[in-house]
Amino acid sequence: MSDELDRLLGQPLPPVADDGFSARLMRHALWERRFHAGLLAALGAACLFLAFALAPLRHASTDIAVLLPQIAGSAAVNMAAAILVLIFLLERQFSRL
Repeated sequence: MSDELDRLLGQPLPPVADDGFSARLMRHALWERRFHAGLLAALGAACLFLAFALAPLRHASTDIAVLLPQIAGSAAVNMAAAILVLIFLLERQFSRL
């Protein structure tokens, strides 16, 4: 019985006539993926544009030079950065499963 079941399960199934449904579905999925990637890129570009347009850049370098040592010495910021790195690594590990 097991050999017969293995033989039956090993045979390819006959093609199912779907009148192009599978092809349309794959085209739509590809379009949706490209649309979301484009939307994300456009939103990112808009945010960068607004940040540069609204930020006073004259004093930015001195402000950054003053704030970076304070940020680097902050335990809360270091803990948050470590948690973000761990989350990123776990997400990459589980996406491979």
